[in-house]
Amino acid sequence: MQAATVRRPSVAGYFYPAGRGELTAALDQLAPAHANGQQAMGLVLPHGSLRQAGKVLLSSVASIAVPDRCVLVGPSHVQTHQRWSLLRNGSYDTPLGEAPIDEVLAQSLLEQCPFLEEDRYGQAGEHSAEVPLVALQHRRRQTVSIVPVIASQDDREEARSLGKALAVAHASRPFLLVASVDCAQFVTQEAARRQAQAVASALERLDPDELAAVWNAEKIQPCGAAALECLIAFAQTKGATRTRLLAIGTSADEGGDPCSATGYAGVAIH
Repeated sequence: MQAATVRRPSVAGYFYPAGRGELTAALDQLAPAHANGQQAMGLVLPHGSLRQAGKVLLSSVASIAVPDRCVLVGPSHVQTHQRWSLLRNGSYDTPLGEAPIDEVLAQSLLEQCPFLEEDRYGQAGEHSAEVPLVALQHRRRQTVSIVPVIASQDDREEARSLGKALAVAHASRPFLLVASVDCAQFVTQEAARRQAQAVASALERLDPDELAAVWNAEKIQPCGAAALECLIAFAQTKGATRTRLLAIGTSADEGGDPCSATGYAGVAIH
């Protein structure tokens, strides 16, 4: 077992302001003035910068009642040898404070999923859990404990196994499952919005094969396919009955390149 450590912010000052006051002000500006959060079991959130993905990110989080425990599953953007990495102890630090790792839940997942590996190095420079975490911390205004899981590949069977293991763990230790996903990449602004909408629509049936068919038919390159597969398996096992589109947008809407845009969607699962 690795020694407990504080995982320092990797994209503060780049994806979002590094100072607590400046970050809080930026998040306040992006968040809706009046939020009426509903209970949810799962949530799809983007992991782009606040400048480009912030409106979708904050609008989506404002629509949800954030509990005191969250599991964040996202893709790897850094070189790592681990197919799946998980932090078992310690904490994630952001300018808004430390988010402690839920050690009991992390250990349970390690025991149920042999492909998961305890690895702090694979998460050191990764932003796919860090960016959504900042929004969750801001929404809750209190400490939120987490289990961050990073996938460096898109193995569908392993993703589904993780989702089912999370469903088992949820029965005795409830949490909000967050799939950190950018729904479309490297396409025009129009295509990014259309593809993000297509992904959100496919999620309505909570059918992984239908989602894969949409990816293939639309030639969509999501960043976080394994996280979505995991979320669907979790929702199916837990008996989810509906999804809710919370927000949709593109990086080009906020000044990004309209010829190489990223599509974002916020989706709640109930």
